[in-house]
Amino acid sequence: MNKNIFSKLILTGFLFSLFSFYGYAQKAKKTLSSPPGLVVGLIIDQLRPDQIYKYWDKYSENGFKKLLTNGAEVKQASYNYYNTSISTGNASIITGALPSDHGIISFEWFELFNDRLVFCTDDPSVKAVGGSFENGPFSPRKIQVSGFGDELKISNRGYSKVFGIGLDHTSAILSSGQSADAAYWFDFNSGNWMTSSYYQEQLPAWLISLNDKKMGDIYLDRTWEPLLKIDESLKKKSSAKRSSDEMFKNKSFPYDLSKLSNRGRDNGGYIWLKYTPFGNAITMDLSLMLVMEEKLGKDKYPDYLAINFNSMGSVADIFGQESAEMEDLMIRFDIQLAHFIESLENLLGKKNVLIYLTASRGMSKDMEYQKELSLQQGLFKRDQVLSLLKSYLNVKFGKGEWVRGFYGNQIYLNRVFIEDSKQSLDEMRNQVADFLVQFSGVSHVISASFLNTGSSMRGLAALVQNGYSQKRSGDVFVVLKPGWQMDSDNRNGTGYSFDRNVPLIWYGWRINPSVIYRKVGMVDIAPTISILLNISFPDASSGDPIMELFD
Repeated sequence: MNKNIFSKLILTGFLFSLFSFYGYAQKAKKTLSSPPGLVVGLIIDQLRPDQIYKYWDKYSENGFKKLLTNGAEVKQASYNYYNTSISTGNASIITGALPSDHGIISFEWFELFNDRLVFCTDDPSVKAVGGSFENGPFSPRKIQVSGFGDELKISNRGYSKVFGIGLDHTSAILSSGQSADAAYWFDFNSGNWMTSSYYQEQLPAWLISLNDKKMGDIYLDRTWEPLLKIDESLKKKSSAKRSSDEMFKNKSFPYDLSKLSNRGRDNGGYIWLKYTPFGNAITMDLSLMLVMEEKLGKDKYPDYLAINFNSMGSVADIFGQESAEMEDLMIRFDIQLAHFIESLENLLGKKNVLIYLTASRGMSKDMEYQKELSLQQGLFKRDQVLSLLKSYLNVKFGKGEWVRGFYGNQIYLNRVFIEDSKQSLDEMRNQVADFLVQFSGVSHVISASFLNTGSSMRGLAALVQNGYSQKRSGDVFVVLKPGWQMDSDNRNGTGYSFDRNVPLIWYGWRINPSVIYRKVGMVDIAPTISILLNISFPDASSGDPIMELFD
């Protein structure tokens, strides 16, 4: 190539980069000079984008409609890994990283070196504070990288305040990061909001006072009946779904929660809250109290609050996503949402608060509804398949404990026993994969040996690889067909679109009404918030800022 032409190309490239950076800097400068005083993440356990629009005509004007009319809606937001769940979703949002990097690969995994099954937030070194002993030994220590809450703390020597809230301790803990001031979750044994000694040695006075009001009892002394008339076909779908669940078997609207829960409120009876709209209501109550008592958004240091709504997933699991109960839950949540937004704006002003609403995962398709429409569906009987696999390996390789367990769509082999038996681990993995792929409902079976090659993959294999941790993941991954579910594990979703696609709406601060149609990864939330708060990206963040929000 002619030297002069080559020089011109270099100069052109340099000028293009310079102007691109200048344009980006100007765009950022317009909005980042005064970040919001409070960022609030509204994170729903299980919700697809289409489910918001399903009940559109029954919403108020100031809930979902207000967010979507006056905010920025991302039409194609999704998680880019296979094992979707509350745990992986919350960790991915806060860190901007994939499970392969942040380490929260599932609700639970098997630690081969310690020969034990561990939960994603287990921490025996801490104790319960404000609640029952068994609901207290939890912390975020298993997250392997920083989150934007941690980076926010680092940026101003801890003056910013960071909190996480949820009925479920997993969501409260993982949504707020490692250096949060506190994560508060609900103790279904005592009816109190609680935490662990990882955060605090005792609850703040304002929370003790709130617990003394026994809000759980107030809500459970009510009758749950629909706000609006329910279509008869929805009632039938509700009955079909819950017929196999002992808690709600032979029960329907109206639910006398006082009678149903009084049998054992001091022994887990408060769990009924989780399966009603009042689980969301009591979470909202705590959120507003925390904003006021902790004076969030009131000084020059930005604060962050993650609020998790766990009732959606629980109601979907018990009643089904097409049920009358789910419809009423969504209508009531819209009203609760309207009250929450109005209260925040009155307390802090709209321009001082940035809200994003999303979900920790989508929602698996309702099997009964799939069957009604003649679509493929089925239950994968995990324990039965595991028993057959063990028998097969005993015949193939001799009697022995070749398998340690089947957790989170993964088979964990007994690597120590395999090594002592002079067997090839790669060969054992391949044999297991070849055996499992024959079962009904199985789409793919992928060996960890294949994932360890680092080869670039496509489709479902790439999603599995994004969630694969060499230290924590299993040896063989089972990918079911769409519509099929594990019969004994509804806590982990799949990599199909219905489980990965989630709503993402931004509202408040300087957000202009808009619709973003391009694909956006959920790992993009952390770098977006990092930019607008003028802080460093989290350690392993792999996402990109959503630049349309800065227009």
